[in-house]
Amino acid sequence: GDQLVSLCQDEIGLIPCPEARYNRSPIVLVENKLGVESWCVKFLLPYVHNKLLHYRQRKQWLNKDELIDITCTLLLLN
Repeated sequence: GDQLVSLCQDEIGLIPCPEARYNRSPIVLVENKLGVESWCVKFLLPYVHNKLLHYRQRKQWLNKDELIDITCTLLLLN
């Protein structure tokens, strides 16, 4: 029980990083743990929020895969 909780507890998270230090993706995968460098949140969050809002207002069409990607990104960043 407790061992499973500790394994699953930190699978996804933000990596404190106030600015981009390298010319690479802000998404980091290490040993089945997914991290997002915090500097990119201020760019990604408004972008995905706007896309989802336009979709809900029927101003922009998203196919199923795009909608899943946008929703997962929004959930990851919150």
